[in-house]
Amino acid sequence: MFEIFNDEDFFSKLEIVRNTCCLISSNSSNNFFDSDKLIKHIVIDALKEKLKDLIINGIDNFIVGLENNFDIICIELLSELKGEYSGIKLICFCEEKNRKKYIEGYNGENILKNIDFFKIFENDIYINKISIIHKNMIDYSSTLIVFVELDDTTKSLTEYADLKHLNIIKLEKSINGFNILSFD
Repeated sequence: MFEIFNDEDFFSKLEIVRNTCCLISSNSSNNFFDSDKLIKHIVIDALKEKLKDLIINGIDNFIVGLENNFDIICIELLSELKGEYSGIKLICFCEEKNRKKYIEGYNGENILKNIDFFKIFENDIYINKISIIHKNMIDYSSTLIVFVELDDTTKSLTEYADLKHLNIIKLEKSINGFNILSFD
C-alpha cells in the first residue's frame, strides 16, 4: 500500500532526483485523448517504449500528477511496467481534492494499488503560468516527459525544466490536423 508524506519528510525517505522522470501534460490534452482514439493508442505505444528505454537506462522513479487523462494513462502504463520491472516506483504529486476524486471515482482501486508514494498539496496555485505541483515535479526529477499542446502552460513548463537542466522528452501534436509524435 502507498504512503502519504508531508513536505518535511517526503524526500528524506526517498532518494529521487538523479534517477527520476516526471510526466506532465496541460489540462487541454484531456480533449485530445478523449477525441482521437487512434492517436491515443499511438501515443500510448510510443510512450510505453520510451518508458522501457528510460528504465533500462537507470530511471526507476516516476512522478505523475493526478489531474487529467494523460496522468491516468501514465499511471496505467507504469502500473503495467511494474510487472516487468520490479524496481520501479510510482509517485503521485496531487492536490487533495483530485486524489479523492480519482480514488473514489475513476478506477480508484487500480490507481491505489500501484502508487508507492503520494505527495499531497492542499491547494494548487500557479506562479508565472506554472502549477506549484508541476514545479515540484520538475524540481525533483532529472527527466521530463511532457505532452505538448501549443499553449503558454507547456511552454512555461519546458522553459523551466530547461533552466533546471532536465532531459526533456516531448510528445507533440501538429497544428495542421496531422497528429505527430516526436521524442527530442
